[in-house]
Amino acid sequence: VLKTSGDAISTDQPIGKRLNAHSSLLAVTPITPTPAISPTPPIPSENGKIVFSSFPISYSDSEIYVVRPDGSSRAKLISRPSTWDSQSSFSFDGKKIAFVTYDLNGKSSIIIADYQGKLLSTIALSSLPYLSYPLFTPDGNNLIFFGSDETSNDSIYQISTDGNNLKTLIDEPGSAAPYAVSSDGTKLVYILYEGGAGSVSLYQKQGNQQKPIQSQGGGGNTEIYMANIDGTERVNLTNTEDVFEYDPTLLPNGQSIIFSIWNNNYDLYRLDIADRKVTRVTNTPALNENMPSVSPDGTKIVFVSYNTTDYISHIYTMNLDGSNQQQMTSDNTNYDYLGSHAWAIDPEHIPAPSPTPTATSTPIPPTATPTPVPGDINGNNRADLEDFTIWKNEFSQPPTTKTADLNKDGKVDLLDYSVWRNEYGKG
Repeated sequence: VLKTSGDAISTDQPIGKRLNAHSSLLAVTPITPTPAISPTPPIPSENGKIVFSSFPISYSDSEIYVVRPDGSSRAKLISRPSTWDSQSSFSFDGKKIAFVTYDLNGKSSIIIADYQGKLLSTIALSSLPYLSYPLFTPDGNNLIFFGSDETSNDSIYQISTDGNNLKTLIDEPGSAAPYAVSSDGTKLVYILYEGGAGSVSLYQKQGNQQKPIQSQGGGGNTEIYMANIDGTERVNLTNTEDVFEYDPTLLPNGQSIIFSIWNNNYDLYRLDIADRKVTRVTNTPALNENMPSVSPDGTKIVFVSYNTTDYISHIYTMNLDGSNQQQMTSDNTNYDYLGSHAWAIDPEHIPAPSPTPTATSTPIPPTATPTPVPGDINGNNRADLEDFTIWKNEFSQPPTTKTADLNKDGKVDLLDYSVWRNEYGKG
């Protein structure tokens, strides 16, 4: 999933046997559906959008699309003939998309576009001619990405979206690639390839094109790590020998990770961070499921599924426990792929949660001083839908006031929405 160490990397057949031998390390539980995590109140996932890349079997080019979670309103967002654009990722507010573009020599840069497809800026670094896996930080001001130089020295970096302030976050032996940033902006989830002959790759060079095929190296393994957003306090979440874990994506509550494991095919799993419990989500020996992203409300997963006969891949959604799988794309002449953070809210439609009954509180004696309510914007001592309306108006339009800046960082953004959401319905 990191980069190519050769033109062709064969499947290491004993990997599956080693996975079975180390299954106790994974503590994998049966595929019995488990209850979905229910954040409250959620943003309805039906009103979000999913971004993905698609390319024909001729590998002539790769284009960026957006689609609603029910498969409707599919639209071509970025289309540039004979250009390979892929690994698309939404910003947290759904207003921007970052994606990777490759030149004929296999070198790559990152392009930022708005959610309507207008190209805004390009990040190309002479010192790091191979860039991939872009992720926005929650404030939308920075990108975290994988970068490699001509001698294959590679690390995880951060750079501001204007191309300034480049800094190294993760620089370890082996190859590391970023996959998820927590919604509060404090944590980074990445994979690290450790040892063994060969390496793993999402894109392999085929002539003058990059062929998107995930492969396995001989020996070694990949591990999923979590660190502070600045790269400090790194923790190995999986810690399994000779097991290949890929594609970790965080649930919005930051408590669990959805990821894939290779065991002669790809299946999806969920890891609960607190106790390291791993639960299998899919179990389809004839298919491969990988590249997951989670809906903004934390109740659904979007993922890629393909067979190993023709490798034609399609986009699916399902519930968090693996039930209710729905196919979203079906063109058998194209390969469809997801990048990281592929599912975001629709900036043109941010719905309010359904009202819930407000508990009757005991009147406060006149002599008592009310305790400020964190999500209260209009000063009525509770976080309610009137406060949401104020936040929505200031978030979606250039604000003349910033009364909804609940965390006092000078901006009205999704972090302020989280403050209101956590308090909504309590008072």
